[in-house]
Amino acid sequence: NSVKLWINSPSGSNFGYELSMNNDFLLVSAYSSNVAYIFARNKATDTWSTSPVWSTSGPSSYGFRLAMANKHCIVSNGNSMARIYSLSASGTWSTSPAASLSGSGNFGYRVAITDNYAAVTSLNANRVYVYGKDPNSGAWSTTPIQTMTGSNQFGYELSMTDNYLYVRQASSSTAYVYRNYCGAGTWLELSTNTCKTCPIGK
Repeated sequence: NSVKLWINSPSGSNFGYELSMNNDFLLVSAYSSNVAYIFARNKATDTWSTSPVWSTSGPSSYGFRLAMANKHCIVSNGNSMARIYSLSASGTWSTSPAASLSGSGNFGYRVAITDNYAAVTSLNANRVYVYGKDPNSGAWSTTPIQTMTGSNQFGYELSMTDNYLYVRQASSSTAYVYRNYCGAGTWLELSTNTCKTCPIGK
């Protein structure tokens, strides 16, 4: 069965320009209105809300890029900033960011997130920044724990798990895969590094 999601959003808001979801929540952008929305699934009835249960607004083009994990999401304006939000133990999304990130060179052009790491592209700087969540305090870093650099619009595409990070350049067929070695937040390019002392994620 299909569900029509509807909000009273201004004409030309680009509602649905970016989408990301998990089993229980759907994150939707309306970046021309500088807003992102979350819709929720009712676990008891297995039906989806037709109006948002959460929204966040920001500067111009906010919601241009977004991504969602199980308990965290990230929203950027594709140019200078990104914010990470967290799901509370009670099942509601915080309206205050767990972390506010900023940078230059089209910072936030692409974003990716897990429940432990986030990656953000500065496209014109040919950089990808990785941020981490402290396993003890649960606090997110607001400065990168690692920076990857490249060329030819490095970071044009991103995809991330807790163990791997995929980065593609725009103007060539080159893509890079990084591995989180020993689960310690040290990401190394897979094609040039090997680790025989620990299994994946350990």
